[in-house]
Amino acid sequence: MIQIRHVPDTLHHKLKVRATEAGTTLSDYLKDELERMAAQPTRAQIAARLKTLSPVGLDESPIETLRAARDQR
Repeated sequence: MIQIRHVPDTLHHKLKVRATEAGTTLSDYLKDELERMAAQPTRAQIAARLKTLSPVGLDESPIETLRAARDQR
């Protein structure tokens, strides 16, 4: 069980409206939102993954790549 105290009335109302628009209860709506949030990696997790990657060598600078792409239009 999770309890959140001191939720401002305006925020509670917004969430209740969103739940109603989604055709669900506020409790189920919040549970779905928490599941969605928990499925996303944190910034720290993303940073840790990026540190494990090898640097990528480029044949040309990003500026040259952009110029070539623009010239093809």
